[in-house]
Amino acid sequence: IINHLFTCPEYPPSSSNSQVKLPHFIAYALHQTKLHSSVTFAALIPLQQLKVCFPTAQGSSGHHLFVSAFMLASKVICDDTYSNKSWSIQSIIAQGMFQLQEINQI
Repeated sequence: IINHLFTCPEYPPSSSNSQVKLPHFIAYALHQTKLHSSVTFAALIPLQQLKVCFPTAQGSSGHHLFVSAFMLASKVICDDTYSNKSWSIQSIIAQGMFQLQEINQI
């Protein structure tokens, strides 16, 4: 869905020092977090709304779009959720792709 809506590249930007394809990145994050499927579906809503508001929007990184939406949905839906540090490079969730400062900005 992310690739379809935003025509994102399959690989993250070279600055992330990772070569994990987007589908594998998403599957791994879903597996590691073990969050309810409602969080995953809730993450798709702001992405779809973003595309509705900005139809010509394209993404330079589907990985960033996914983490942003998934993290936000998790924090809204779950009572006890992961910290920003858990989503960052120090964690296995984001597979070493994001610095804590970047996650905080998201």
